Amino acid sequence: MISSRKLKLLYANAMYSPDIGGGAEIMVKTMAEGMKARGHDVQVLTTHAGEADRVDEVEGLPVHRLKLRNLYWPHTTEQPNPLLKAAWHAIDCVNPLMAGPIRDKLKAIRPDVLISNNLPGFSISLWREARALHIPIIQVLHDYYLICPRATLFKEGHPCQKQCTNCRAFRLPHKSASNLVTSVVGASLSILDTHLAHGLFAKSPVKQAIYNARPLPEPEPPTRTAPQDQIVFGFIGSLTEVKGVRELILAFKKLIGIHQNCKLLIAGGGKSDYVEELRTLASTPLIEFLGKVNAIDFFKKIDYCVVPSIWHDPFPGVVYEAISQNVPVIGSGRGGMAEIIVDKVNGLLFNPDNPESLAHTLAMAIHLAKAPDAMRLRNIRATVSPMLNEARMLQDYEHVIDLTLNNAARHSPDELLHPGG
Repeated sequence: MISSRKLKLLYANAMYSPDIGGGAEIMVKTMAEGMKARGHDVQVLTTHAGEADRVDEVEGLPVHRLKLRNLYWPHTTEQPNPLLKAAWHAIDCVNPLMAGPIRDKLKAIRPDVLISNNLPGFSISLWREARALHIPIIQVLHDYYLICPRATLFKEGHPCQKQCTNCRAFRLPHKSASNLVTSVVGASLSILDTHLAHGLFAKSPVKQAIYNARPLPEPEPPTRTAPQDQIVFGFIGSLTEVKGVRELILAFKKLIGIHQNCKLLIAGGGKSDYVEELRTLASTPLIEFLGKVNAIDFFKKIDYCVVPSIWHDPFPGVVYEAISQNVPVIGSGRGGMAEIIVDKVNGLLFNPDNPESLAHTLAMAIHLAKAPDAMRLRNIRATVSPMLNEARMLQDYEHVIDLTLNNAARHSPDELLHPGG
């Protein structure tokens, strides 16, 4: 293992604290700080909306923030017009304006290994510049950006089975460029297999899945134990189309036509017009919108956490967070979800392709909650113990770093692209 020697590690991600877009930013920060605590020299490379490049410090880590050289800063709730958005993605395919600043930073920092995460803003110029300087690359997959500019593989209400014409056009160079990467790590087997099935990382010698992990508090003893209690279902997360909140509301309204002794709490935020559309659709006092709340406090109020994602959610953290609090999860099983939920052990799986399946599963959950050995009364936290063990995750990444350094010298892809300068 390499933990006995100090390495210079550079973590690259589109955003970094205090700019938080989602779970990827939380995990990159967790990994960077964890590796520093294990004795490595860690720095961070990111982009920002400012007018100039700058360096600051976050929790003792140097953070190099490159001005985004593109048409606009994309990480806001405002949506640009379609033509401007298409132009942004065309530039972000292989952004030549970012190549020079990236190259200068890599030359100055000279990391032993580049750990690349979400690439929007950097584009695959990050890979090209690193490889030209003979810096080995680990690519961590948090979403589908390398296959789909929207990063979701989702269009017109359905997950995509293959790349559409637009995705193929905007991702034309990515398949060959991915061979510049020595090691690829998926946050789940599902996301790793999806990228490999699309032909990416064919010549990368190291391919591995490493589950995210972070410590979460021990759950309090259950207080909602009586069968006559009102069963409370809960959703917490972004209120967006791909999260399946609309489908959950429709299924719950079918359920209360038969079972009145239940309630649905919806926590989280989204674009105001979409949230208002969901509120109008709900139109019952048995569905309550809470806005943004603390997740651990939320789990204390519910009997089941529902994760009805209709996209292939790579590794939804809310699943293991809920289970860590002994709250069983009702999930669609898409993406990495089926790697966490064990049916009737720590949750229930439904078929999102069947419109009746979610309502049926909610009804089954009410029935199961009345059993003396109901899931909500068991210690189901133990089923997600690997996802609560940060040391395990960091050790797994150190092992991949070791493999990366061992393979880097003999990993010479045919399609190595040397940028100018």
